[in-house]
Amino acid sequence: MLCKLYEITEVVDRFMNSVKLLKMIRPNMSYKQEYLCETFETLQYVAHDAREDFSALQTLVDQRHLNFQCAEAKASSFTFQNPMEFYEYSRDIWANLPSLQPLIHQKVISVGMGRKIAGSGLNYDHHALTFEKNPSEGLCDLCREQCDSLVRVTKSQKIINEVVDYLVKLNESKLFRTLKLKAQVSLSDQNLSCVRCMYVLHMCLT
Repeated sequence: MLCKLYEITEVVDRFMNSVKLLKMIRPNMSYKQEYLCETFETLQYVAHDAREDFSALQTLVDQRHLNFQCAEAKASSFTFQNPMEFYEYSRDIWANLPSLQPLIHQKVISVGMGRKIAGSGLNYDHHALTFEKNPSEGLCDLCREQCDSLVRVTKSQKIINEVVDYLVKLNESKLFRTLKLKAQVSLSDQNLSCVRCMYVLHMCLT
């Protein structure tokens, strides 16, 4: 597959978003291709047929003598690297999102946040291992890791705290056995911070 992709890059320089371009050079009109062809070129064609759509769009572009070097055209174009990055991002989501379903199902994170986490290359095991190694700051560092000019997942302390609280609850039985707590403890909002502190203390001492 990679060989085919490299072959394409030899002949494809960039892609053009024709709708975005037309909106910039001809604002406030309908951008349905049937309307454009009928209005500008009196061209009739079979809509929603891939070959016909492509042929009609090519004719429309050629006849309008669009300058692909103009600022509007450059602003409406993207390189081959963009769809490649989107493909890799989608592949990461497909691979990692299933492991995050328990967090989504229990409303610890939203579906959108789950997709963002998965797309960053992280799955549930990454979070659990990071939390185990450094309960107090590990997830903050992981989620806020700088990737170029952006953070890897999120800066939101609220979202990070929700994941931390979820992992604390999952580890509560191990924590209580280790600390030999025999009394039944309820993880209410009031004592959740205490439990978290106890867990951090336990991890530091082991």
